[in-house]
Amino acid sequence: MSVLFASGYYFSGMVITPKVWNYEKTYRNELKFKRFTEHYYTSLTKEGCFIDLPYGYKLHAIYIPKGSNKTIIFIHGHTYTLMGDIKYLEIFRSLGFNALLIDSRFHGKSGGFNTTFGKYEKYDVKACVDWVSRTTGNNSIIGIHGESMEMAHNHIINRAT
Repeated sequence: MSVLFASGYYFSGMVITPKVWNYEKTYRNELKFKRFTEHYYTSLTKEGCFIDLPYGYKLHAIYIPKGSNKTIIFIHGHTYTLMGDIKYLEIFRSLGFNALLIDSRFHGKSGGFNTTFGKYEKYDVKACVDWVSRTTGNNSIIGIHGESMEMAHNHIINRAT
């Protein structure tokens, strides 16, 4: 019985506190696989920020303005960072969207003690929507773009090999 409990504890810990990629490592990984160029990234007007969350920690984000009331919030895949979403930027920027790339809780430069696969992350996203509304106005058009957690996990495994 104790072996079963210990196994359950160990494996649940792997799920809610997974080994996550380092912020700088994800940047280098995206460059390595030519998902964007360093020139493109450095040419963007970016504003780094931290968004206060209702649970006492902050969510790290990069806001890339386009001078519009339309904004897309990007949510990266499980174990990765916001650097994985830069490859999608130009699609939305060509349509006039601002972008808010976020490091999910327990990922990248964000706070948080674990990941809950949506249980609390929905409140984090709500805080981001509120932040965008305050930044671009109450008549904002806000969209959310996310990568599947399972797809992102498999994608990361394939990239690492």
